This record gives sequence, structure tokens and C-alpha cells, in this order.
Amino acid sequence: NLKSVQIIQIPLPRFLWIVFGALLQLTVIVILSVFGSLWLAQTHIVTELLLNAVSLAFITDTDELVFRTMVPTIMRSLTMKTEPLPLDVPRSSHPPVRSTISLLAVLVFVLIFWFLQVSETSKDMDEMRVALCGK
Repeated sequence: NLKSVQIIQIPLPRFLWIVFGALLQLTVIVILSVFGSLWLAQTHIVTELLLNAVSLAFITDTDELVFRTMVPTIMRSLTMKTEPLPLDVPRSSHPPVRSTISLLAVLVFVLIFWFLQVSETSKDMDEMRVALCGK
């Protein structure tokens, strides 16, 4: 019956495994974002768009499902009771760099897919509507 668990230090080999796992997760997220966005941009029917978005959400939540089902209860309990590592954040009048970079990355990603995929699909659908229904 531990109330909390505190990490004192992380050995270098374990830290390298953590970094490797984080890089692997980042790679999977980038690949899923790119191909998932391409897949969603090619969807023309609203119901299919919703189903495809739900399936992508399921894929991105798979790691949490695996954690809940395959990790023993004792390990899950230890993980939940682990205190966060202390982080000394210097006070600054500038906006946070990580948040700014994340926001810019998302904006660039959305703009690229808008101009490369979504606008083309929208234009094709408008042309098809005009051809079938007139103005």
C-alpha cells in the first residue's frame, strides 16, 4: 500500500531505451498523421469520413489499450502512483518555445494538406456537382 513512488535517478541504458521508445512513438505519430490525413482527405462521403476518423482515433489509442490489458495490475498501480520528476522552469517573459514550435508545426501541417489534398478534392467535387446538377 504505497501512497507514492519517487524516481531518484534513471540509469543511462534505461534513459537511452526511453529516448528510443519516444523516437519510435514520434515516428509512428508522424507516419499515422501523414497517411491518415491523406486517407481522410480522399474521403468524399460524410459518414465514411466519420468512420475513418473514428478508426484513426482507435489506432492512436491502441497503446493505451495494450497498457490497460497487458500490464499487470501491480505495475499499473506503481505507474499511477509515481510522482512526476521535478522540472525547474525558468521564468521568462517570452512565450514557451516548445508550445510555439508545436503550434507552428500543426499550422504548417494543416496548410500543406489543405493546399495539396483537401483543396484538390474540393475542387473536383465542385466540378462534379456542376457537371451533374448545373450551377
